[in-house]
Amino acid sequence: MPGRFILNPDKDNIRLKSKGVDVLRKGDVVSLQLPGGGGYGNPLERDFSLIERDVRDGKVTIEGAKRDYKVVIDPKTLKVDVEATKKLRGEI
Repeated sequence: MPGRFILNPDKDNIRLKSKGVDVLRKGDVVSLQLPGGGGYGNPLERDFSLIERDVRDGKVTIEGAKRDYKVVIDPKTLKVDVEATKKLRGEI
């Protein structure tokens, strides 16, 4: 989704221009909804240490790692469970 700027998203929900000047009033809220990167390459080839880091940093959930990378993360250690990952991927 492309980025957008929304004035008072919980009330007026007015979409602002991406360039230009807008006058704001006291109490106005501007929501900056920025586009995200989808990444590139085969997610099954992502290095396990990078997935672990993404989970620790809150960029990927444990469920997201399983769904998107086919990687099982131990919820206590936040490390890849290699055996469970191989089973999930049908490698054993």
